[in-house]
Amino acid sequence: MKTFKKFTRDTFLTLLADDPFSAELQKLRNEITHQKHKSNLARKQRDEARKQRDEARKQRNEARSQRREAAAAVKKMITRLDSEGGKKVNYLKDIQASYEAYKAALVDNPTLEHAPLAVREMEHGVQAPIYTKIFPQRRTPPRSVAFVTVANDLFLPGLEVMLASLLDVYPDFASDVIVFHDGTINDFCMRRVKGIYSRVHFIEPDMSWLSEIPQDSGNRKRIGILGYMSVMALDLPDYERVVVLDSDTAIIDDISMFWTGEDLPLGAPERPITVDSERIFTCHDYGARPWAAFSKGTGQPIINSGILSVPRRYMNAKDIAEIKTLVQQNHEPFCPLLDRFADQKAWNRFIYAREAKFLPLNFNCNIKFLDQNRGGDTSFLRMIHFAGYKPWFDKDFMTDDRIPGDGTAILPNVWRKLNLQTLGRVRQRQYQQEIKRPGYFEPRTATPRMVDGKATCMFIGNGPSLQKTDMSKLEGFETFAFNWFVLHPDFDQIKPDHLVLGSHMFFGGWQTRTPTIPPEYVAALREKSWRPQIWTSFYFREYFETWDLAGEFDIRYVLFEKPQKEFIDATGTSNLAIDGFTHDGRTGVLSLALPIAVRQGYTQIGLVGCDSNYNQRANAESNYFYDAAKHVSKETRKDSLTQTWVNNGPGYFAYTRVQESLERRGGTFIDYTINGALPLPKGDLNQL
Repeated sequence: MKTFKKFTRDTFLTLLADDPFSAELQKLRNEITHQKHKSNLARKQRDEARKQRDEARKQRNEARSQRREAAAAVKKMITRLDSEGGKKVNYLKDIQASYEAYKAALVDNPTLEHAPLAVREMEHGVQAPIYTKIFPQRRTPPRSVAFVTVANDLFLPGLEVMLASLLDVYPDFASDVIVFHDGTINDFCMRRVKGIYSRVHFIEPDMSWLSEIPQDSGNRKRIGILGYMSVMALDLPDYERVVVLDSDTAIIDDISMFWTGEDLPLGAPERPITVDSERIFTCHDYGARPWAAFSKGTGQPIINSGILSVPRRYMNAKDIAEIKTLVQQNHEPFCPLLDRFADQKAWNRFIYAREAKFLPLNFNCNIKFLDQNRGGDTSFLRMIHFAGYKPWFDKDFMTDDRIPGDGTAILPNVWRKLNLQTLGRVRQRQYQQEIKRPGYFEPRTATPRMVDGKATCMFIGNGPSLQKTDMSKLEGFETFAFNWFVLHPDFDQIKPDHLVLGSHMFFGGWQTRTPTIPPEYVAALREKSWRPQIWTSFYFREYFETWDLAGEFDIRYVLFEKPQKEFIDATGTSNLAIDGFTHDGRTGVLSLALPIAVRQGYTQIGLVGCDSNYNQRANAESNYFYDAAKHVSKETRKDSLTQTWVNNGPGYFAYTRVQESLERRGGTFIDYTINGALPLPKGDLNQL
């Protein structure tokens, strides 16, 4: 059949070879062939595109799978660090193994000169820890008992948590807390610490008597003059007893044995608190190994100098002169095990010449011991000592430039929880006292302007679209401006009711200990005749109290702080509440201004100049309505800022989630921004 069709077609074409119609027919055949070629090419391109899409989908799914696996691994690791910690050891097996290692070392090296530390400890004997299983009654120390610690600017996060943990265990705590420091703690930091507890006294002691520091061990090089300041606790004779605590400790439960010398179990008949006036109370030095080593020099177990309680009888000129002499003699050989220490060596020699009582491990549990010997189990503990690399050497608690070197903290989530919870509770109580000021959240506009029957306020961003915006349309609205809006040439005519300094970068970054507003900003603000109400993070309250700007402006705060804050794109929602810590919407609009406006009673929020398309516009000279060169405060990294404000990025996601929260309250966002990019309901400012 196919051959017949071909014969018929060829015969037909031969007969019409000279006919004009045949040329048209050939042209048509060529066109059909061309179209078939194009169709085949398009099909090939479509198949290739499908292949590329399938490959991209596969890669995307693999990336998602890897992210899920990584998240699961991190969650599993955090859970382990949070709850399990290390594996509990068997004391009998551990000490037997160490003793066998000691006997083996003696065969080749009877002097044990180069033997490991654990082996050398076996030479003089060791003492097993005493660990009580008592839930105690909490007995607040009397005012006659003071607490002493030593800190510098690197130890401030630890100091804050230590204080917060004391207040958490003893809500009616009223004792003096003396902080010896080396001058690196500035006025802002002192004010923040005093905000946590008002009876903190910062003292920079005279250490001129320590003219030369023996630095023949790594411990002494590390500790410097600062570490020896704890001996100045003996120079405080006005107190009945002084409890010396390292600033890397945290109180978990009652520690009243440090001033009474007795432990009162929960449920036992209460007894009056009597401060012991005779004995020094201290703890053995249980480090990573499950025993306390004996000193050849003292003939007694080594004590840990980070936890001491000294009665007044040893606070006198004679005793302080003696311990200063012991410090100055630290470079002289005394005991192979103690010679490697700094202040601890001097305290050991001082205490063993006096009447002392040793408290159980519960009262000073080294974090290494907790990890390696108790599996992270904190039950029955009274105090944890975060020895080694500090858990706050992390960007959540310090600026990058202040984090010292590389290191790994042991069980960091134990301390992190204390920071989030105990310090967080203190900060919230502070904030609640702050907002008791009359009219803290009252609107400045007596009669709110209505849009579609709803009280509406306006948020004024700093986007380039403001150059084309008729700002007179905002008259009568309660208005919130942000950060560098002070550069607007019509600032005094627009008269924003509120100026929100919502960016942490504006002050130098989160957790900065030296916050600073650019002087150019202060100058621009002061030259304006209009005085808006200024809102910022509660973290910076003490900064404003250190200079006279607080006297010129009405400055108010929102409890927006790291690490308690959480990103909306991480949590998936925001409750818009301002009584506690607010969520981070990656913009001051959502993190600070919106909770304020909602508290004022506004549920309908207009947006003007909120372009929210950072670095997205080709050939744009600035992300703002003003010259980019005038933006002299720090900014978020360009790549991070760009990724935040793209379609489906964290910034847009946060706006959509908050919009849902507003809608549940019967309100909404209305984006009046010219060519606004946010995925929100749009409005025309000119029609208001």
